[in-house]
Amino acid sequence: MSNYDYFTDMYQDSYFPDFLVDKIKEILKGVVASLENGETDITAIQASLYSVKHSFLLYNLSQ
Repeated sequence: MSNYDYFTDMYQDSYFPDFLVDKIKEILKGVVASLENGETDITAIQASLYSVKHSFLLYNLSQ
């Protein structure tokens, strides 16, 4: 994931506070690292993806 910059537009958009983009970025790094390390347990993968979804939902609820 370090070879990609998925967050530039979010950091430049004032709609997304930097501290929340940082949190989402860290969560996604964990998901990507898990997949790159060969995680194949569907339950573990789903739990990782759920944490990403949950972080977005919390942000939207705070608006």
